[in-house]
Formats: sequence, C-alpha cells, structure tokens
Amino acid sequence: MYFEQSGFTLYLTMEKKRALFICSNLFPVNSGGTIYAYGNIVRFSQYFDIDLVSYVQCDNPESESYFNELREKIHAFHAMKFDTGYPELICHFFHHKVVFQKYSKKMTSLLTELMENNEYDYVFLDGFLIFYLIDTIRNFQEKASLILIEENIEFINFAEQIRFSTGIFQKIKNFVFSIGVKQFELLSLAKADFTLFISPEDKSLAESLVGNQLAFEVLPPYFPYDRVKSPRDLENITHNLLILGSMWWYPNVQGTQWFVEEVFYRLHARDPRYTLYIIGKEPAPEILNYRSESVIVTGKVPSVDEYIRMCDFLIVPNYTGGGVKLKILEGIMKGIPVLARPESLTGYPESIFPAEYVSNDPEVFTRTIIEQNEDYRKKQEFLDHARENLMKNCDIEEIIGKLMQAS
Repeated sequence: MYFEQSGFTLYLTMEKKRALFICSNLFPVNSGGTIYAYGNIVRFSQYFDIDLVSYVQCDNPESESYFNELREKIHAFHAMKFDTGYPELICHFFHHKVVFQKYSKKMTSLLTELMENNEYDYVFLDGFLIFYLIDTIRNFQEKASLILIEENIEFINFAEQIRFSTGIFQKIKNFVFSIGVKQFELLSLAKADFTLFISPEDKSLAESLVGNQLAFEVLPPYFPYDRVKSPRDLENITHNLLILGSMWWYPNVQGTQWFVEEVFYRLHARDPRYTLYIIGKEPAPEILNYRSESVIVTGKVPSVDEYIRMCDFLIVPNYTGGGVKLKILEGIMKGIPVLARPESLTGYPESIFPAEYVSNDPEVFTRTIIEQNEDYRKKQEFLDHARENLMKNCDIEEIIGKLMQAS
C-alpha cells in the first residue's frame, strides 16, 4: 500500500484486478455518505487492487477512526480537501451545465497523472458530486469499465428539499443548487458501463426514468461496525431513548419534531422516568427549543457509542427525505434495538423488523416503547435476526460476477 499526504509511505503488492476508486467524501467517517463509501471500499478491496482518491473534511486522515483498518486493504490513498473558489466553480458550471458538483482542478490533475501512469481495469465513482469526472476518465482510460455508485437519486432529494424548506432563502438556495441536476444525473447513468444503487427502490426509479436497457444493480449498505452494547446491557433498562443524525438536515428535524411532540411528551406523561437524547451536529433552532431535563440536545459528540450503551432504543422517526437511513444499520450492528416509522425502512428487508417495532401512529409508538422495553428476549431476538441479515451485505460475489461479465 501507498499513502500520500504527510510523508507517510507504505507499499504492499497484491495480485488482483486494478481499480481506481474515487470518492466524493470519506474522512471523517461520520455521515451516511462516508459510511456507505467506506463500506463499499472495504468490500471491493477483496477483489481489486485499489488506488483510492477522495476528498476529505479533516486535516489528517491518518488520525481518524477506521483509517488504519482501511490502509491495510488498499494499494494507495490520495486525500485532498475540497477548496475550490467561486470563479472556478462558475467556469465549470458553464461547461457542465450543473451547479451541484465538487469541481476541482487539483482533483482533475491528480487523476490525470494517475491515469497516464497506470492502466486500470475498473474505475469507480462513488457519489454524485464527482460525476463531472466521467469524461476525463473516458479520455484517459478507454479500456476500463466505469462504475457509478449512487447513494441517492439526487434530483429527487432536491425536489423534496425545495418542497420542505421552511424559509424563502433556503428554498432559493436549494433551487439554485438543483439547476441541471436531473438532466446531468440521467446523462451520467447513460455514460457508465454499470451503476450500483443503494436500494431496490432507487434502482426501480432509475429504470422507470431511463429504461432497463442499462446495467443497474443494487449494492446495499455495509459497514464493519463492532458491537458496543452487549446482550447483558439489554437487560439493564435505563429508560433512555436515542435519536441520531445531523440535526440541521430537514428530514431529521421534521422526524424529531414529530417524535418529540407526538410520542415523547405522551410517553413522558405516562412514565416520567424516560429521557430522550438527541445527538447530532448543528441542531436547528426548532430542535434546541425542546431542551429540558427530559430532552437532552448535545450537538456533535466525539463518539455516539457511549450513548448507544446507555439507551434502551434507537428511534428513527424520519418520514421525509427518501434514501436509506444508515443510522439503522449502525444501531443494529452496534447492538441497540431500533424502533422506526415505516417510511424510514427503505432499503432494508421488512422481515428483519417485528411488526411491533414499526409504526407511524403516535399512540401505538408510545405503547410499543413501554411494552417492548420490558421484553428483553424480544429485543435480543430482533438484534440477532437483524444482524445476521445485514451481515450478508458483506458478500458481493454476485455483484462482482455481473461486473466481470459487463466488462
């Protein structure tokens, strides 16, 4: 392996197909996009000798959680911060006719150098924000198979953001960023040799828009989480509940508002022992207004693990926003039972959730918390079954076979 950023260099030789893997963001691994991307790299590293290039949002990736585990699995890692100025962004906009991209001359120059000096069998673009690189890749790696990885259908996300934005400034901002996204996204899918979607729902939507003549497949989320809440911990009822997520993001804000006002206040009136912990960066004013002795709003924390250990349930109350809620994966794999609204289950097998654990009715949700919190065996059975199912996502042998056939 070779890592380039602060003078650190290590080489490792592997006999595998060569792949260039490009990410729109990777470190720190603390958001849905970075969690999905990291899990993708881990899985594909079993089959490919990977040169990894990614934007990062930290000064020193080597000090970040999960870096050491990743560096043992890949050949090279080139990290850079996204720092493009407005003049350059405007120039790229006129060329590509889309605003919402991480345009960067520095990124393009690095990739050009890599592709001039290496011959890759596969090139992966993980994240819509870097799809502008497709033409550059085609120019320098004509023989390589180009694979796109879509965490979301972005133009659908923008439509929802515009619809649910609370202020006129936010609506205008979202509208500006959405300019050209739909046409650019659909054109990008047509240019790729293969596209991987995070959920069957996204794959079906894409097929309804462009037809089923293109090579599409589902790559469900996976992440090598360690279990932090033990089975014995489940027996110790704390009457603490947990909500995780970036608390500026409108689906998390709206879902949390629904849960606090419709469920938690009702629950707390029946059993005052309950406390709700809302964990996530940049909480919106609407969320901060709920702060009290029984509703704790922390903002960003160094690690959510201590809160997972101290809470009885992870609550996922989202009903807008679409996409796959990776906090469900994190909660289950780390050992905390998950209660959710049905709209939050996109991308997950319905069979892993007991019927009692899923509801959009406030009264039913309230009774579920009270009744199911006493049922240790039910919580443990749910986690055992769900973890077993989600661990299957580590196996991508079938996807690899299809990629090989398409190349």
